[in-house]
Amino acid sequence: MKTPKGIVLKYDDSSALSSLFKNLLEKAKDMGQDSCGTWYHAKMMHYLTLAIMEMALKEPLQGGKTVGSSPEYQTWQYFYDRLTIYITQTPTEALIRKCAENLSSNKSPVVVTSYKGAVSADNLAEAQNISDRIDIFEIEQFIATNIWEICRFTCANRKITVSQLVEKYNAIVDAHETDPSLGLVMG
Repeated sequence: MKTPKGIVLKYDDSSALSSLFKNLLEKAKDMGQDSCGTWYHAKMMHYLTLAIMEMALKEPLQGGKTVGSSPEYQTWQYFYDRLTIYITQTPTEALIRKCAENLSSNKSPVVVTSYKGAVSADNLAEAQNISDRIDIFEIEQFIATNIWEICRFTCANRKITVSQLVEKYNAIVDAHETDPSLGLVMG
């Protein structure tokens, strides 16, 4: 594994896990975009979600297909069992239509997005009359909930689990990116 460089995740036992990741994603948003037009925030959301899911499942997810034309509207799509998992910072009507198609194929769609994205996705799903059939998660809560479950709801294991998430995240970034500024450092 490469030496991690990039954004510092300031770990604090007194902070809520969701706040730690909210602050981290805000830092990524402040970085803006790289020379190729890739939004750091969207990529970090993607890799954090992928890392925590692979930790929870103890196996890699299948898929990784990118859907969407511009970096801001990119959606990553993964599969597990009957789930189709979408990771996006900006849900669109096209994404919700794909969720409706999943439902027609007896699949269960899950959308992991930002706080604003969760509100938007819910409104779009409601307009399609499928809001009660899609799980929509705000990313900070999704990560925090999974960390608590992985560490078996023990405060003593919380920091270890966050450290393992950072390690898993960095391994995924190393495998898919050339930009070391997307890496995480525990601080």
